[in-house]
Amino acid sequence: MIPEIPDLPHEIKKAAINRNLVIFIGAGVSMQLGCKNWAELANNLIKKCYEFKGESGVSCINFRERKSLNEEYDYKKVITMCYNILKTNGHESLFFDELKESLKGDEDIINQPNIYDELRRLDAIYITTNADEHFDPKFDIRNLMYKEGDFNSSEIKNLNLYHIHGSLKDEESLVFTVERYISRYNDREFKNFLDEIFDKYLILFLGYGMNEFELIDYLISKVKKEERSEKEIQHFILLPFYAHEDNLLNFYQFYYNEMKIKVIGYAYDKKGYSQLYKILQKWNSEIFFESKDEIDRLLQ
Repeated sequence: MIPEIPDLPHEIKKAAINRNLVIFIGAGVSMQLGCKNWAELANNLIKKCYEFKGESGVSCINFRERKSLNEEYDYKKVITMCYNILKTNGHESLFFDELKESLKGDEDIINQPNIYDELRRLDAIYITTNADEHFDPKFDIRNLMYKEGDFNSSEIKNLNLYHIHGSLKDEESLVFTVERYISRYNDREFKNFLDEIFDKYLILFLGYGMNEFELIDYLISKVKKEERSEKEIQHFILLPFYAHEDNLLNFYQFYYNEMKIKVIGYAYDKKGYSQLYKILQKWNSEIFFESKDEIDRLLQ
């Protein structure tokens, strides 16, 4: 049976205590604060393209085109197409309005203790592919990195939050189309930044599902692949399963083995995706007491 709260791997505990931990934060974490997922954003953008007529009185797409887009399950592709449809028709601002609305979140959840409080307690280096700003208030503004030039491999610091796909703070920084994606991942400074992260730190991935992990697959398979060795750091990903899905967890591990990532499964039968919050609370307690014991030992 898969446990609700898995054991904290020694490697993650050690990395956290030694301030050598990087946490990659995906859309699944922001969804816990009420943000829309990729599918919902794509569907809302399609609806916007179809229903908004503007001064001409003509929709950007017709019914057949709307139906075709709704049948496309590569949501990032749909989002890219909708952006260009709206931009071509002079309605680029509608895209950003919808993007901001989808990432607004639930104020009731945001104003209560939530998963970002537990993440911040880890004192890690934080990297996110999310554009929302819900984690930002927990950092000094000088530690928020989202623009070109912010990804300097020689200045990576704990308690920095890196929005590697940009932030809603600055529309020009956002990476959501193929053109911007290629530009970002072919930038030499950015590639050096990723080299440093993947070579020197232990990484824990949170909030990434199979349907959006091609990004991380790309990062791990492309970044400095020719220099991989047996001493390479083993990374980890927390993934939800139903308690009886031990075999499925093993199947997933076959896939992630190719990327040198260890799957940590947790059962979400009772609390759903919010179970991740409970896990981080428990792990933080273990790390805190371990750190305290180490400090007491050194002071003796």
